[in-house]
Amino acid sequence: MVPEVVVPRIYPQAQALIHHHRRKRRLIFLISSAPREIVDPLASAIGADGQASTVADSVDGVYTGTISVFMHGKTKADAVRELAERHNLDLQASYAYSDSGGDEPMLEMVGHPYCVNPDRRLRKVAAERGWQSLRFRSHREVRRLTGRMLRRTTSLRPEP
Repeated sequence: MVPEVVVPRIYPQAQALIHHHRRKRRLIFLISSAPREIVDPLASAIGADGQASTVADSVDGVYTGTISVFMHGKTKADAVRELAERHNLDLQASYAYSDSGGDEPMLEMVGHPYCVNPDRRLRKVAAERGWQSLRFRSHREVRRLTGRMLRRTTSLRPEP
């Protein structure tokens, strides 16, 4: 169910980046604070080479209300470091993308940090550190902007 609901909502620009990194034969990992039950099928659907996510505890298929791993902040950075070691990756040659200031520890580990639709805190950090910021738009926004551009183009009149 997750792939059918979530994958169509992935920003077109993110999809293009995934394809770009694949063409360059780079490994792709999905590191998310979302629960494993969402991240696992999503990682599989996008063809990720691995994932790290929040682990909500359960007993006999029933959530207990406790979390054994909250994939946030330093924990994300630790997961990235572990994946890099396991796959013999050079973090200075690696890329990371985030929208949250809480991911600063992860972003500062890699040679190519990118801030995507950053929150206020991450926007400030990106400006201070010279990190690139990207603006991703949804399919709906892209269609709306494209429609506006087409209307403007078709309403232009040739100069006399």
